[in-house]
Amino acid sequence: MLFEIPFDARDLEAPLPMQEVLRMLPDLDEKSYIKMIHRQEPSLLFGMLKKRACKVESKQIESELWYIYIYKEHALKAQEAIQKLL
Repeated sequence: MLFEIPFDARDLEAPLPMQEVLRMLPDLDEKSYIKMIHRQEPSLLFGMLKKRACKVESKQIESELWYIYIYKEHALKAQEAIQKLL
């Protein structure tokens, strides 16, 4: 069973969303992922996550609504589940 860690960053100003996601990374394992809701695609965060052995998938829902899924590179079950959501 997978565990989703929700994080709504729509009302936060930079750099708070990035800081909060980086703080949450130690809580991730092969059975969990972060679902970040944001008003834009946080592209600056993507490089930082790659350096921390994480993968990112994003989906634009509306003009100012993005779902960003963050998971550990080795978390194959999380990756499979996220692919079904995209």
